[in-house]
Amino acid sequence: MGSSPDEIQRLQIDDRVRRLRFSFAKLPVQEALDRYRNSLKRAGQSNIIRYAYYVQIDPREEAPPIRKAVPALGRRLWAERPEGTVTLAALSILGTLSRLGPIPATRLAAEERLQPQSLTRLVGNLERVGLVERQRNIVDRRALRIGLTEKGRTALIEDLNARQRWLEKAMATVLTDEERAGLTTAAQSMLKLAFHAKDLAE
Repeated sequence: MGSSPDEIQRLQIDDRVRRLRFSFAKLPVQEALDRYRNSLKRAGQSNIIRYAYYVQIDPREEAPPIRKAVPALGRRLWAERPEGTVTLAALSILGTLSRLGPIPATRLAAEERLQPQSLTRLVGNLERVGLVERQRNIVDRRALRIGLTEKGRTALIEDLNARQRWLEKAMATVLTDEERAGLTTAAQSMLKLAFHAKDLAE
């Protein structure tokens, strides 16, 4: 018996993603991520959503389901972002500046885990469109800090609100009360892991 059209489409999407991952494997991490996201975006929002939907979790795997669940949900939230918004890497910078306020470039690079040259390029692009600005340190006028502009803050809020609206609607429609409560609890644990300062590889 032949494969259904949906099954064929799923296999085509999976094959495309595998080829993308292989072709970007030897690139620097940030460049690989940027190219991977752009390639998925060019493939169309519908394909991104389908791929996120078809990510299967095998309970026999030693790695916990969270390893697949988090990226899958992240891809779906990415697909729900408004058209014409900044890249995910740039959005992360806006979020960090909103959370911490104006900070030196070295601190921002450390927070974002970016190489200085990568940060310089991203900040330069954001500065050109008026989303961030370089500010003089009040104490040491020779020192510069990078801060969020009002335009940047507005762009960040609009992006977050769009994803928040989708997430609230999806949770209310798809999840039970118990599942929503469990997801909220799990989110706190995931944030604790994400911001863990110690290098667990040591």
